[in-house]
Amino acid sequence: MTIQHILVPVDGNTLSVEAALAARDLAARLFARLTVFFALPSVDAYAEATLPTFVDRTQIAGQELAQIHAQISMAASSYFNALVTR
Repeated sequence: MTIQHILVPVDGNTLSVEAALAARDLAARLFARLTVFFALPSVDAYAEATLPTFVDRTQIAGQELAQIHAQISMAASSYFNALVTR
């Protein structure tokens, strides 16, 4: 059995970068194709996760919480779009 394709996930931390470099070297030795996979969280998940901890969701009306969520989602979307277009 010959390895023809190597998939290596990365998240930007030092260990994952080292893993990607090792996978690159291995792929070169094996004449295999290398795919580096970097996943970004969805914008909505990012917005929910970054909602400040001091915000008590039980004390905010649904409409106000939706507005806060929308503002954070827009900011996150702008951030991720900037990353993708680099």
